[in-house]
Amino acid sequence: TMAEIDRMARVLENQVRPRVDLVASYAQNGLSSTYGAALGQIAEGDFQSYALGVQVELPIENRAARAEHRQGQLLKQQALLAVHALEDAIEEQVRRAVRAVETDHLRVDASRQAEQLAEQQLRFALKRFQEGLLLNIDLLRFQQDLANARTRTLRAVHDLLRSGVDLDAATGNLLDARGVKV
Repeated sequence: TMAEIDRMARVLENQVRPRVDLVASYAQNGLSSTYGAALGQIAEGDFQSYALGVQVELPIENRAARAEHRQGQLLKQQALLAVHALEDAIEEQVRRAVRAVETDHLRVDASRQAEQLAEQQLRFALKRFQEGLLLNIDLLRFQQDLANARTRTLRAVHDLLRSGVDLDAATGNLLDARGVKV
């Protein structure tokens, strides 16, 4: 994640900075020439020593730490670029889904108008057929045209519903839009 990458970059950056440590020590010594007497001196605490100091480390030629720091910076930049690329891809996917919904709305409207025109033509054709001015085959063609128009309307409605689902998925609202609780 980005938080882990930031933390790693800070650690690597700290490795190329000067380091100041406080150093302290305590010891009990045995200074006798024989082992037993030295142990006795340690147990009694006859010769105690204390040390307190400051240790400064300047990474003048710490090339390894500098290289690791640079590598960490590059990894962070690479991760940021990957995040931006993913954001761009999501934005493009949402844009395409919105365009598909708008286009499918127009298709539904157009196919419904075509279906209404086909119904009007069939009504007129039926009147002409009843008057004997139209052949059976021509009446069948008008019926087929109406059936095709209805099929196109159903297909357009189906595509609109599908593009709506795609838009919900692209925007991350798919479960909420369907009333699914996780």
